Amino acid sequence: MILVARDPVARLKSAFYGYFHYFSKYGKNNTGFTAYVKEQVGAFQTCAAQFGASHCAFLFEALSAREEAIYFHADQLMRGMYGLFLEVWFRFIPPANWMIVHSDDFFSNPKETLSKVVDFLGLSKVNETVLETMAKAGNVNSYAKDYPPIEPEAKRLLQELYRPYNTLLAQLTGDPRYEQWNQL
Repeated sequence: MILVARDPVARLKSAFYGYFHYFSKYGKNNTGFTAYVKEQVGAFQTCAAQFGASHCAFLFEALSAREEAIYFHADQLMRGMYGLFLEVWFRFIPPANWMIVHSDDFFSNPKETLSKVVDFLGLSKVNETVLETMAKAGNVNSYAKDYPPIEPEAKRLLQELYRPYNTLLAQLTGDPRYEQWNQL
């Protein structure tokens, strides 16, 4: 199994601007993103207070009519809780069968990262030309690159929400760089 983990705040911002149903409801601007974050984080916290964070992340829409009504939008919020999900997945698929890729590694050095992925999968080594072709395959999507930075309130809310999951991800992987996502 391979998990590519991206800063959950940046990932959520990109998802917001990348999917019409989000920005069409809230507005395709920072004010809209902040409204989305406030609603989603508030809904998740309300759910977590009643059912517990794990139940809300895994079963959000199945817990009650209130959660089901908002799940369509909250699913993106929960996708950045990598540590929570990985902790459970490790119970069923041993850690040795996982490769956790820090997205910064892939974005800054795709050929080296892809070479490690090929090795992890036990595939035949590939040459530099093949690595170059692989690195250029597809587009790197960042739907949010043309938008201003996240407003401080939204950033604070998201970092507070994701902090324990980033810390857990750092602990589970032994990679302290995931703790950097907790910096304001």
